[in-house]
Amino acid sequence: MKVKCFILLILFAGVFIKSKAQISGGEMFYTQDSVNPMKFELTINFYWGGGPFYQDSAEVDWGDGLGWVYFQSWSSIGFDHYKCTFKGSHTYSAIPINGIYLISISYSRRFSGMANIWGGGGFGEGFCLLAVINLENQSSLIGNHSPVINNDPFFNFFLRNQPIYSAPLVTDADGDSLVITRMVPFAGRYSQVGAYQYPEQVMPGASNKFAIDSITGEIVWDSPQTSEIYSFAYRILEYRNGNLLGWVMRDQNIYVLANPNSVSGLLADDLTVSPNPATTKLFCNLAHTIPKITLQILSIDGRALTQPMPAQQSKTEVDISHLPAGLYFLVVQDEKQRAVRKFVKE
Repeated sequence: MKVKCFILLILFAGVFIKSKAQISGGEMFYTQDSVNPMKFELTINFYWGGGPFYQDSAEVDWGDGLGWVYFQSWSSIGFDHYKCTFKGSHTYSAIPINGIYLISISYSRRFSGMANIWGGGGFGEGFCLLAVINLENQSSLIGNHSPVINNDPFFNFFLRNQPIYSAPLVTDADGDSLVITRMVPFAGRYSQVGAYQYPEQVMPGASNKFAIDSITGEIVWDSPQTSEIYSFAYRILEYRNGNLLGWVMRDQNIYVLANPNSVSGLLADDLTVSPNPATTKLFCNLAHTIPKITLQILSIDGRALTQPMPAQQSKTEVDISHLPAGLYFLVVQDEKQRAVRKFVKE
């Protein structure tokens, strides 16, 4: 069965960036037109730390000529991080002989000071997002959508020696099967970031385990051993009837602090869980009033065992009598922050 693979190259031009802003992450998604199978719309999200930036358009090499994607919006996502969205469309006139196009979106320099990029911590390394579209034939993929990541990257700050949990909420509008795997970030279209280590390899050990659920994309890091900034990327592969249609990716930072006082108002500073170990009931205690708090219990491998439930402002009682004996995570979060505590059910 012949599989056709389509790729695009996207280059940025005329960028106007606030001086202290640095790129902290990004992703891109595509949608095939529902009438013309040669027409695609591309959505690009870039995330900036240290301040917003403005750019009205970006030049695109679609593989058969130059075009543009246009600025749509920017918004604050908390903790001095900002999301900037571009969109653009293009219609191909023909399929190339080899049937191949590559999607790559590049920026000249990524966030510096990464603990898991040796030899400068990422300073001088490029930032590049990739995506691949495999088209078995045009008619069968009319109106196809790439997978999308519904939740913004978790730029809220985490604590050293405390578990990290994140749920990116990956979905596919066409109901295609998805497989999620982590990957080495890319510095350019054909080059990976040099001297890269996965986050848990910076200080390996029995109490430093990193896992990403291949179906849901839920991320659990139990637990970071150093207070640093880490670079992390993963790809989402899309399958239909067992055939690979393509993949998209996200590249982002993870911020780990030495103590909760490094950021004022950090949820983790207010949270205690007792008793631990527990038998039938667990109590979640908050030292200060924080609105719109929810609680959720996860298995040790990051699977959600309960739906998010509202928390009281001072003390919330959580029924754990139905859980088998073992180790679990309690995830407590509001609209901008997330804290995780381990507890033992006896």
